[in-house]
Amino acid sequence: MVRSGSCLLHEMAKRPENDRTCGYILDFPFSLKRIGEFAGLSKLSMPEWNESDDTWFKYCERDVAVLAAALQKYFMFIRDNDLGNFAITLPGQAFNAYRHRFMKEKIYIHNIDPVIDAEIASYYGGRTEAWYIGRVPEKLYYLDINSMYPYVMREYEYPIQYIGTWPNPTLRELKKLCKKYAVIAHLEIETKEPILPYRGDKVIFPIGHFTGWYATPEVLLALEKDSVNLCDKVFVYRKALIFADYVDFFYKIKNQAKQSGDKATYVMSKLFLNSLYGKFGQRTAEMIEANPNEISDDEVNENMVSTASGDVEYIRFAGKVYKKERREPSFNSFIAIAAHVTSYARVHLYRHIELAEPQNVYYMDTDSLFVNQKGFKNLTSRIDNSKLGYLKIEKESRNVAILGAKSYIWNDERKIKGIPYSSTEIAPGAYQYLEFMKFKTKLRKGLLNNQIVQTKVRTLSGIYDKGKVTDTGRVIPLEVKEDPHEKEIQKRTEAWIELIKKSGIFGNTLVKTDDSYYRVKSNPYYDEIREIYGEVTPKTIKQYARRKAEEEMYLFNS
Repeated sequence: MVRSGSCLLHEMAKRPENDRTCGYILDFPFSLKRIGEFAGLSKLSMPEWNESDDTWFKYCERDVAVLAAALQKYFMFIRDNDLGNFAITLPGQAFNAYRHRFMKEKIYIHNIDPVIDAEIASYYGGRTEAWYIGRVPEKLYYLDINSMYPYVMREYEYPIQYIGTWPNPTLRELKKLCKKYAVIAHLEIETKEPILPYRGDKVIFPIGHFTGWYATPEVLLALEKDSVNLCDKVFVYRKALIFADYVDFFYKIKNQAKQSGDKATYVMSKLFLNSLYGKFGQRTAEMIEANPNEISDDEVNENMVSTASGDVEYIRFAGKVYKKERREPSFNSFIAIAAHVTSYARVHLYRHIELAEPQNVYYMDTDSLFVNQKGFKNLTSRIDNSKLGYLKIEKESRNVAILGAKSYIWNDERKIKGIPYSSTEIAPGAYQYLEFMKFKTKLRKGLLNNQIVQTKVRTLSGIYDKGKVTDTGRVIPLEVKEDPHEKEIQKRTEAWIELIKKSGIFGNTLVKTDDSYYRVKSNPYYDEIREIYGEVTPKTIKQYARRKAEEEMYLFNS
C-alpha cells in the first residue's frame, strides 16, 4: 500500500493467525515524485478523473514501481554500510545502526518516574516564529544551518547515566554542576529576552516571570543572561561524547554522494543523520482492550471517544473497545538525550540571531533564518555552504510576505503548513484541495472498506498568537507573569481530571443480560458539572477540575 512515500509492511509469521501489519516503512518526509527522482524512476502525472481504468491502472502501477525501486536502494544502503538488523521504520533503522556500529559508551536507562516526568517537561521541539507579519519592505536572505541537529550531536556531550538529585542548589553550585555533568533543572526565570520555551496552551518564547524544566544548554544560557532567580531541583547525569562517530560516518557519505551525483545515497545518509535523536525521546501509548461499559450509551455508536483530557482515550474497532494507556517512554528511550539535542539546537539558532541582531531577523524555523541586508552582513563570518553547523544561502528576494509560523510566500511560491502547494486559493486566505480521507477519519465514520478522495477547504485565521503584532508589522514577545501557585494548581487540576475519569462513565448506561437490563452507576461528578456548565464535555471537565483545584489551593493557603 502506498501513502506518499510510504509503504505498509506486513510481517509474516509461521502461523497465519499471528501475521500482523507492522506499520509504515520508509516514511520519507517528501512526496513520491521526489522519491522517484532519487530512485531513478519518474512518477507519472495524475490522470483526469474521466480517464480509462487502464490509464489509472498504469498510473498506480508506476507508483508501486517507484516505491519498489526506492526500497531496493534502501535495502542495499543498509547492507552495504553494515547498518544493523532490519527495522520497520527509518528512525528504528538509524537506532539499530547506532547501537550496532557506533555506540562506544554504555548508556544506562533508568525508570524513575519523577525524573522521566522532568525529562519530558524539558523536551521541546524546534523554534518556529514569525518576527514580522505582512509583506516585508526590504530584501531578505534565506539562510539555513548546515545539518544543525547532526552538528549539535557531534559537538556536545550528552547524558549517559542518571546519578542523582541535587535539591535547592545555589546558582554558583548550578554553574559548577553544568560544567562537569549534564542536568535537567527546574528554574524560576525572570527575563527581558525571549530565550527560553514556555509551555502554556502552546509553546511560546516569552519574556517575564515563569518556571519550567530545562536541559543543560538552556540552563547555561539563562545563567549567562542573569535570568535565573532560583533553582529548586536538579537531576544530574554523567555525560559523554556519544554521537561523533555516527555523524562523521554519514556526513562523509553524504558529501561524497553530493559530489558524485548519487541522489539516492545522498538522501539516505541525510535521513539517517536526522532520524536518530528522536528515537531517544520516543514514547508510546499502548492500546488495551477495555470494558465496553466504560463509555456511555450516548457514545456507543461513535468509533472514537474523547475524554476529560481532550485526547482520544478510547477507540471502538471491530466490535471491541480499546483504551489508550499513559504514554510511556519506549524500550531503550532516554528522553534526557533527546531533550539535550533539541535544546542545543535552539541555543545554536539563537546565537545566530544574536549575531545578526534581533531587529534584522524577520522569521525563524528550526534551523533557518530570514534576515535583511544588515543581518546578512553581520552573519558573514558564519556563512560556509558546506561546513557543518555554519550557514548556507538558500535564496534571496525582495518579494516576501510572512503570514505566520510555517506560513509565508516567497517570490509568489506559497508555503503554508497543512495546505498542499497544488491547492487553489478560492478566496483571500481560503484554499481548496483534494486529499485522501485519513485512516482515523475513515475509522470514525466506519468507512474502512473504501479509499475516499474528498474536497477540503481550509481558511487561515489570520491570527498570530506566538507574539504581539505591532502596527508596523513587527512582532514583540508575549509577556508571562506566572502566578507563584500556578504550577501547583495545574498539578492539582490534572489530579482532579484523573479522579473524574476513574469515577465511572458519564450518564447511566443500560447493560443487557439474558433476560433483563441493569443500569451501570453514573459518574458522581456528572450532575454537578452539568449544573454549572450546562453540559459534560472535555472542556467543561477541565474547567470543573481547575475550579476544584483552585478551591483546594484557597483552603490550603487561608
